Amino acid sequence: MRIFKFIAGFRSLLLLTLLMLILHVGAKSASKNPRIVAVTPAALDYLNYCGLKKFVSYAQLKLPYDWEKIYASGDYIVYVDGAVKIPERIKKRILIPLKQDKIADVYSNLKLLKLYFSEYVADSIVKGWLKNYLMVRRQVMGIGKNKKALIVIWQDPIYVAGVSTFLDDVCELCGFENAFSNSGWRRISFEEALRLKPDVVLYLGEGAPDKRWSYVGKVLTFSEEIVKGLTRPGPYILRWIKEFATEVKGQL
Repeated sequence: MRIFKFIAGFRSLLLLTLLMLILHVGAKSASKNPRIVAVTPAALDYLNYCGLKKFVSYAQLKLPYDWEKIYASGDYIVYVDGAVKIPERIKKRILIPLKQDKIADVYSNLKLLKLYFSEYVADSIVKGWLKNYLMVRRQVMGIGKNKKALIVIWQDPIYVAGVSTFLDDVCELCGFENAFSNSGWRRISFEEALRLKPDVVLYLGEGAPDKRWSYVGKVLTFSEEIVKGLTRPGPYILRWIKEFATEVKGQL
């Protein structure tokens, strides 16, 4: 009888071991095929840069967001923090919020994606970006000659980039001082722009600047490609900072 009990117990243990092995393999295979949704264009840039494009099951990049499809398509939701209001239901997924207030946030975001997807994101991608950033910083430092700059991103109505914004960080990196000392993106009047008395107006809006900006300061304009690149912060921003600095140098 004991031998039969032993065989029965061994069989149960074997079945339990096989079941656990099946579950383990299933979980492992799921982790090898993460379903990722990029909700914003900048989020997709990060995933492409990190080599995760093949895992993006649904990239919702335009408003209005199809939250039902997003929920059904991905286990990981990558988005730019502050740019998207996440519904309660979506919060049941694994959320990966990306910051975009400073250039240094790009490095932090890359490290965050490395943390979540360590099997796919190489260390060289994260460290390589930091190395390139330090090189670009040396190249563009002082280009702005410490001039006070008003960063105009829209002219009708007038919106400017204040301190603690991504564009402010870019301009400071290039050697400008922001003429608008308030934080964030602000709407101001033309009279306020005149009172700020900037040395230069960095026009990063759509279309050609109004002639009246010449009464505020020396107007520096940039190609449409550079404007789009600078206003879409992400891992590719270093290229646009270099090109921005080149065009500044040619106009000062």
